[in-house]
Amino acid sequence: MRTTIRRAAAVSSLAGSLMMVTAGVAAAGPAVAPEPQSKLVVGMGHGESSQSMLAERTVSLGCAPAVTGDPHAVKACEDLTRVDGAFDSLAGLNQSKACTLEYMPITVTVDGFWNGHRVSYEHTFPNTCVKNANASYLFRI
Repeated sequence: MRTTIRRAAAVSSLAGSLMMVTAGVAAAGPAVAPEPQSKLVVGMGHGESSQSMLAERTVSLGCAPAVTGDPHAVKACEDLTRVDGAFDSLAGLNQSKACTLEYMPITVTVDGFWNGHRVSYEHTFPNTCVKNANASYLFRI
């Protein structure tokens, strides 16, 4: 009989504890899904493709959950958000200035995650002037 009373008391105590834990979780509210990551590595170098380019600079860029990286990071992230990560549309985003016809190709590569999705992108500009004058801040590293 004593064993039965002890078990009943233990079960009752356990049930009370579980109800308090459950109530605490319910009071905390629903779990919030983390914001998708948007972190990129942007590389740049002279050459006609990523295979032939001489890597000159690499920058890490974070757009979400926080903006981090190059001095142009805020504007680069704004450009990417405006086009929803469509990198091709960033290559001719700004048609701000005329450049010479000099051919000294410069390639920009982008690898990482945009809104939680794996991305890999490459674009070759005819020269640095075209890259800096006509493209998004993402390419102005």
